[in-house]
Amino acid sequence: MITINEGTFSVTLMSRILKVSRSVTYDWKRHSLSKRNQANKALSENIKRIFDDGKARAGSPRITRRLQDEGVSADHN
Repeated sequence: MITINEGTFSVTLMSRILKVSRSVTYDWKRHSLSKRNQANKALSENIKRIFDDGKARAGSPRITRRLQDEGVSADHN
């Protein structure tokens, strides 16, 4: 929410409204995603790409097969 509205509102105002300190907000912005979160984000993007390529008709078995064919370790869950 802060990142989306950063160009419109000041960090000070948003921090006050969200009842968090400015330092917490700046620490959060500097913090990078963990390796697990980065992997999950990449997997989600791949799943969306395959789903969109299949004209929104690909189910989990088909998406899993495509991911595995592309060398991505994945199961149907």
